[in-house]
Amino acid sequence: MTIRTSAAHAASVAPPAAQQEKQDSISPVDERLPAGKLAALGLQHVLVMYAGAIAVPLIVGRALKLQPEQVAALISADLFCCGLVTLIQSLGIGKLFGIRLPVMMGVTFASVSPMLAMANDPTLGVNGIFGAVIGAGIISILIAPFVSRVLALFPPVVTGSIIAVIGISLMRVGVNWAMGGTPNMATIPDPNFARLVEAAKAAGTALPPGPPPMIPNPQYAALDNLGIALFVLVVILFVAKYGKGFLANIAVLTGIVFGTAFAWALGKVDFAKVGTAKAFAVVTPFQFGMPTFDVVAILTMTLVMMTGLAMTRERERGTMENLLSTPVLPIEVMSGKIVPYIAIGLIQATIILLAARWAFGVPFFGSIVAIYVSALLFIAANLTVGITLSSLARNQLQAMQMTMFYFLPNI
Repeated sequence: MTIRTSAAHAASVAPPAAQQEKQDSISPVDERLPAGKLAALGLQHVLVMYAGAIAVPLIVGRALKLQPEQVAALISADLFCCGLVTLIQSLGIGKLFGIRLPVMMGVTFASVSPMLAMANDPTLGVNGIFGAVIGAGIISILIAPFVSRVLALFPPVVTGSIIAVIGISLMRVGVNWAMGGTPNMATIPDPNFARLVEAAKAAGTALPPGPPPMIPNPQYAALDNLGIALFVLVVILFVAKYGKGFLANIAVLTGIVFGTAFAWALGKVDFAKVGTAKAFAVVTPFQFGMPTFDVVAILTMTLVMMTGLAMTRERERGTMENLLSTPVLPIEVMSGKIVPYIAIGLIQATIILLAARWAFGVPFFGSIVAIYVSALLFIAANLTVGITLSSLARNQLQAMQMTMFYFLPNI
């Protein structure tokens, strides 16, 4: 009995070196940090995710012309789903679901463009978007185990091109917001005509002939609105360029916060609706009605999710540096990356031309040689620009910003 007690006592007062060795044997992935560090790192993950998680429902809600209360419900449901999926991924459910890593699940901007297209389709609307996301999610769960086998079909030039197209398509939304609305809001009915109509109705005389004349909208492309948009853009670029670590990761959120404060200082922000909103509200399913399932919409969202599963970061992984360290010349590396996809682009152009001519009956005029020469120059120029920007950027965020500045004057 004495021997057992002494052994237990010796184990309980093990020297610090032994305890340190035990801690060092724990993998950093399995290490459990103190509560304070866990809370700080968790808040950091939430802030990095937050800007994208609220921007997507804001854009989609605007396209659907939802009321502010409905947009708030959409954002709440979005954040609720992000938290729910984060718990599933972090904790796991059985052996099939969850990677059991400390990750924060957010929202991808890759889905914005197809969602905007669905929002503009009166036969789909918000319920069609919900049905497409649900259907694509089920399909993605089923095919997720096999995605690793088809990653070779999604090289960086494919995923990078998709990211560039998404960014370019979203520029229109950002420019419209900066201008104060869609281009059809550049003119408004003359208010003087409305007053003449009211006066004629009151006097019982003949109404003035319509339609009402259109005049320029003084609120469209106002310099103060453009100044706020420019201020937000400068803040985001400054933080992304000169910020370090966590601050650089929340560049978009920082721009939103500073832009809101700047607009509030100019008297352009009204918190009346925020004050009347509920401090806490339960997210209930089917607030917008039952989802509808459209095959084309589901397939579209499935392709978006497949792209998200296959995203690669060649430069961040160091693959580009490994290529450049070989005896192959840099020009040969660049040519090897560009030439195959020029051929793929020409094949795609051929398929499009054949489909337009024989499937849709689109007439063809002019020289076919001129078409292919122009397509060759166009594809080569765009690929060259893309590779040049990617070689200058240190990460994908900088590459997207450089691409935006390159394409913005062309809008």
